[in-house]
Amino acid sequence: MTKTMLLQAVASEDLPTVSQLLEQLESLGLDQSGSPSYIRVGVMDPEGRDFLALAFFGPKDIFLNLPKRIEKAIDNETAIAYRQQGSQFGFYRKDDFSNPNGLNVKYGQLRDSAFALTAFLGEFKNRFLEALEANELA
Repeated sequence: MTKTMLLQAVASEDLPTVSQLLEQLESLGLDQSGSPSYIRVGVMDPEGRDFLALAFFGPKDIFLNLPKRIEKAIDNETAIAYRQQGSQFGFYRKDDFSNPNGLNVKYGQLRDSAFALTAFLGEFKNRFLEALEANELA
């Protein structure tokens, strides 16, 4: 799926939210990569070999991902903080931050929090890249 295909596939009432999220995430330096069903948004590893997807944008919803390679590079406190802050948007259960399984969130639920979601992902993008780089040097 390409960005154009995604924007054509989302419901008209979700188009402003999806457009805003993708543009803001791109402006923060997050990369985009297409898959058959989603636009993946994430980072390249420090060596530039692997794309590590942090979010998957589909025609109806979005879900967050914490790639195993990032999870191995960060400490448990950072992983829990990521899930805890992600739960504020509905991506993780509020009663179990140790559970790595994320939840899909409909775009309509994010209409009023697109900027906050972008800031959250931008903050953790930087923390994840720092951890990956430190892990490479170790």
